[in-house]
Amino acid sequence: MPWRDRRSRPARETAEQAVGASRTLAGADPATGEPWLAAALDCLAHHLGRLDASADETRALRELAGLYARLAESRPDAYEPHLAAALDDLAFCLWRDGAHREALEAGKQSVVAYRRAAARDAQAYEPELARMLANLSVRRRDSDSPEAAVAHGREALAITRRLAESAWAAFQPLTADRLRILGRALRRAGDDAGALACFEEAETVLRELMGDGAGESYEAALAATLSALADNLRSMAEVHLTAGRADEAVSALRGLFALTRRADGSDVHASCVTAFARARAQAPDEVGRAWQRAMGKPFPSFVYRAPPA
Repeated sequence: MPWRDRRSRPARETAEQAVGASRTLAGADPATGEPWLAAALDCLAHHLGRLDASADETRALRELAGLYARLAESRPDAYEPHLAAALDDLAFCLWRDGAHREALEAGKQSVVAYRRAAARDAQAYEPELARMLANLSVRRRDSDSPEAAVAHGREALAITRRLAESAWAAFQPLTADRLRILGRALRRAGDDAGALACFEEAETVLRELMGDGAGESYEAALAATLSALADNLRSMAEVHLTAGRADEAVSALRGLFALTRRADGSDVHASCVTAFARARAQAPDEVGRAWQRAMGKPFPSFVYRAPPA
């Protein structure tokens, strides 16, 4: 049995006992017992998550969110932040389990609750509001509303930029993450140029952070950003080619070619090879002339650079 399960199973049993005792107290004295029941349910949901008991975890979080909603009616300052956090956890579980519509609704409610909490105490809850907006952007991107995903992404990024002004070390890495989230939402909404600006800025932010001596900490984020940037440029080149805009297609191809000279990922190089091959096959004369005008040299016949071993 894994170490985590050996520790979590007895913890679950203890948490379930605490929930049972708190239910009894809440039935006899709601004012005293319901806050204890909420704390016990929160603890139980945590241990159920560690045990991958998905259905039980979701059930506990549903009850917890409902309980915090009731408590927040009379004491919003004390319980609304807990309600927002419970709804956020519930949204995660529902999305994981495939209940996407319910997950989106829980996420929206969490944003509303965090927004009210942040209005009372911005320093404490604006970071959480930005995080939940970013989560909601990701979930809405591929579901009900790409435009809403863009709006959530923009707000999450704006809050994070503002927070980074006074706490750069804590929030500048999150700025890069939220630039990437917004970029993907913009792509899904059909704004490739806006997405390109986000991915390029995210790369700049990450390289600056890596230049401060924390290179390994941001390697994965940089790789994800460069991959998204390459795919965006490849898509832009294809769209311009299809529309007969050779000069614009070459601009995207030039960006992709330059990217392969500063990126080692095989997916980046594959995007470059694919884009150049399609351009050569689809409009060789127009692209060749546009490349010659822009670069003063013939369209390259070979663009792949093998990553270092």
